[in-house]
Amino acid sequence: MTQKILVVDDDGIFRAIMRKNLEKLGYNVLEKASGMDVNALVEQEQPVACLIDIVMDEKEGIETIIDLGSLAIRPKIIAVSSTEFYLTLAVDLGCDAGLKKPITPAQLEATLQSLDIFPDK
Repeated sequence: MTQKILVVDDDGIFRAIMRKNLEKLGYNVLEKASGMDVNALVEQEQPVACLIDIVMDEKEGIETIIDLGSLAIRPKIIAVSSTEFYLTLAVDLGCDAGLKKPITPAQLEATLQSLDIFPDK
């Protein structure tokens, strides 16, 4: 079964780039433009991981990350930001990893593998 990954970012171009890179690696990709209703989508679709931008307009990534921590079955959470401070904060709050923008395909793949996330499992 092909693993699903949820990309949460208010930047449509970034989501499109992540979709392209993740699909090349063999993952199914879900997208959200904000942190609103992410828990419901995660419970319904059960992605193996979520890439969450920290700074978003409607609902901040930190709030979304904290909310995901309340789920009975929590996906791996990878914080995404162009600011090192926010990545450190996110990891301190329980994220499994952090990726600094811009993200190369090799960095994305290495981070997923370090979390034992592979396209088919």
